[in-house]
Amino acid sequence: MLKTTINPSPTTPLGTICASCWKSRPSRWRQTISPVDRSTIKIALRLRALTSTLPGRKRWSPASVPRARSAMPGRCWSRWPRAAQATLSDPEVALVIFDIFDTLLIRPLVEPEQIKQIVARRAGGETGRAYLAWRARAEAGARASAGRDVGLEAIYAEMARCAGLDETAISRLRDLEIATELAAVAPRPGALALFDHAVASGKPVVLASDMYLPRATIEAMLERHGFSGWRAFYLSSEIGLRKDTGALYAHILEMHGVKARAALMVGDNERSDLQIPLDQGMRTLHLLRPLELARCMHRLR
Repeated sequence: MLKTTINPSPTTPLGTICASCWKSRPSRWRQTISPVDRSTIKIALRLRALTSTLPGRKRWSPASVPRARSAMPGRCWSRWPRAAQATLSDPEVALVIFDIFDTLLIRPLVEPEQIKQIVARRAGGETGRAYLAWRARAEAGARASAGRDVGLEAIYAEMARCAGLDETAISRLRDLEIATELAAVAPRPGALALFDHAVASGKPVVLASDMYLPRATIEAMLERHGFSGWRAFYLSSEIGLRKDTGALYAHILEMHGVKARAALMVGDNERSDLQIPLDQGMRTLHLLRPLELARCMHRLR
């Protein structure tokens, strides 16, 4: 049986393939860990048990995979914040790209789309019901009609056409959605320190987001929570290019005259912030969302 010894650390995220030997530690050590970290470690143990089920049935011996100690082009946050800051300080990195939503800013929601339910309740009545029924379809329709990514103005123009709402109702819903988004976001813990470290390094730091909200709204969110110092902001709804197709990355690299291997993408999305930039030869720093790990379990007790 293959055995691997791993030193437990409460700073180890759930995204790394590891086992925290919680039960083997002295009780006095457990008492020094915060309730949040204790929950994280317990979930990690449940994940380890879950991933051992199939190998056990197949009579395979389960093994723990240690965290990589050498620098790799793509990596998860293993020893936050030191490893993340070391990655940003790498002299071979000439450009740092940050995703925004779920990376720098977070919403207290299980699904981002739940923000629309809040807007509908605040709108109330027939207007709220019409918003909930047509908002997602209007976004898809506006994007299909334009053949590219679109912003909030195009989405609401499409919704006015489809839902038959007058200009007063459309204007009220648009303002209400923006106000709700502004009120909902908060800085992701640790993200501001990482962002400030990147800015202080002197390297160009740029923002990239696949988002329909107006630039002014997103910038207001960032500035309200202390983010500043970025050199450029690439918004898919303005440019018409998206990260999840890879086209926005190619545009950013061309605009800054940087080769892919010298660019570092920092983000949370497994596809648009990790897989696609890696496929293009970029470096990545993955800020994994604990919620994504929880989804792989049938139920947490």
